[in-house]
Amino acid sequence: MDLKEILAKLDLILNHNQTSYGIGYLKEVGENISKEMDIAYVLLGRRKPGNPSAIQTDVCVANGAVQDNIEYDLAGTPCYNVITGQRVCIHTDRAAELYPDDLLLEQMGVKSYVGAPMLDSKGQILGLCVLLDTKPIRDKDMLSIFTEFIAGRATVEYERELSETTLQNINSELSRKVDERTKELHQEKKQLEETNQELRIVRDELLEMQKKIADGVLYSVRLLYGLAHY
Repeated sequence: MDLKEILAKLDLILNHNQTSYGIGYLKEVGENISKEMDIAYVLLGRRKPGNPSAIQTDVCVANGAVQDNIEYDLAGTPCYNVITGQRVCIHTDRAAELYPDDLLLEQMGVKSYVGAPMLDSKGQILGLCVLLDTKPIRDKDMLSIFTEFIAGRATVEYERELSETTLQNINSELSRKVDERTKELHQEKKQLEETNQELRIVRDELLEMQKKIADGVLYSVRLLYGLAHY
């Protein structure tokens, strides 16, 4: 397969749906890779949260169809070389024999393996892209370039989804704080109205008391004035 054919395949694989993004889009990409490239298995995954020695897939495709995601330990697998070495790891044949501790390769009947790291914008490993097949690889160099390109494209989708999630979390937190503050303001307003009502009652009582005192003083003055002129 020459470069022109690779570019044509990439166009078919990547530009199938302009409306989806993130993991949903990558699942469709995985299906297309399997079908267009005649690859048995396509995996996209990240280190499992809380257990960096294991991989948790976000995309798991077998024979052109999306499957349930899987988890597997990195120890004794070719993926360990990818996730720690920040480089493409490729075995054109006998992959399962080269990694006897990787029972998953044997169970899947894997002969060839290509894995590429997904590096984020800071150069840190975000995850890995893996192509597995039940037959030997013929064009090692082209498939290596292809896998590395897919890993880079997948990184864009991962970071995009992460940004969307972060933005949603920020908006949710902001909305929660606004709701809380609104409730606090309503409560403060209610308390202020109750306080104002109490103050009005006290004011009215004081005014009434002042009126009574004034009336009493006026009566006393009149009474004294009347006695003085008696």
